[in-house]
Amino acid sequence: MSSQVPSPATQADLARSEHGCVSLMDVSPHQEAELVSIELAAKEAAVLLDSGIVPGCSICRLQASPSGDPVVSADGVCFAMRKETARRLRVRLPEECELRRAVRESSSAKRPPRS
Repeated sequence: MSSQVPSPATQADLARSEHGCVSLMDVSPHQEAELVSIELAAKEAAVLLDSGIVPGCSICRLQASPSGDPVVSADGVCFAMRKETARRLRVRLPEECELRRAVRESSSAKRPPRS
C-alpha cells in the first residue's frame, strides 16, 4: 500500500479554518494572500506590527533561507522570519477575498436604502 503526500494546495485545504484562513506556511511560494490575524503573544506580535506586518496587508512567501526559514514580502517590503512565526500568521487566499467581496456587495445591494 503506497501512501501519497498531499499537494501543497490539498494541505492548505485540510488546514483551512472556519473563516477560510490558512497558515502562511501552507500557501505556495509566490502566491499572494491577505493577512487576517497574527496568533502570537503580544510581545512577539509587536515586532511584526512595528515592521508593518499588520492584518489587512498583502503578504507573500518568496523563498526559503538556507536554514529553511521563509523570506516574505509584506506590502512590497521583504522580511526574513522563523518558520514557527510564519505558521502563526493566518492568511486568506485571493480567490476567497474575491468571493467574500462579491457576497458582501450582493447582500448590500439587496438591502433597501435607509430613510
